[in-house]
Amino acid sequence: MTASVHIDGLRVFARHGVLPQERTVGNTFEVLVRIDFDARDAMVADSLADTVNYAEAVEIIRQEMSRPSRLLENAVYRIHQALIEHFPTITGGHISLYKLQPPIPAEMRRVGFSLDW
Repeated sequence: MTASVHIDGLRVFARHGVLPQERTVGNTFEVLVRIDFDARDAMVADSLADTVNYAEAVEIIRQEMSRPSRLLENAVYRIHQALIEHFPTITGGHISLYKLQPPIPAEMRRVGFSLDW
């Protein structure tokens, strides 16, 4: 039985970007994550040890976001790798990372990158 833990709209300040100013000034980013895993043991045992602890997942995401990357693709890859290393029961998932104030002369809500696995 596959189930998912969702982290929706986590806002993190980070210094990702190709432009030197982006890495100096920083920006606000929004992270959306879905972590798929076999939830049978967690549902039966009612034990935190048997699930994907979303508080731990949030801390992993924050740690990876604190390391600057030029590309959102690299930051997402690092988040993915850190999550699957920490939670071996993960069977799949989704990560979206959005830059909320991109340095682009256009009116838009956000730009981003997503990974499904």
